[in-house]
Amino acid sequence: MVAESIPFKATHMQSLSTCIVLAVLGALLGLASAFLYFGWDPANGDPSYAMTASGYFAMVLGIVTTLALGIGLMALTFHSNRGGHDQYPWSSSFHRL
Repeated sequence: MVAESIPFKATHMQSLSTCIVLAVLGALLGLASAFLYFGWDPANGDPSYAMTASGYFAMVLGIVTTLALGIGLMALTFHSNRGGHDQYPWSSSFHRL
């Protein structure tokens, strides 16, 4: 037996809980931003702890590699979904290309 589709109605409690969750997440984001702005100084003002060129190169290489991996995996997921490779064999929309 298939359950009938009932339109979603947001109740007052669901709306209130959504507002509470968004307020808590906003407060956490504000606290993290304040800590980053005021409290993060790993070198404590000492210029001898500055990052070297090889450190910047490694950071850029890591960022580019991570972005390439993420974009590539999302592209493969999109391609697999569009090609019908994610369907069950007994699904009515299953087709071979």
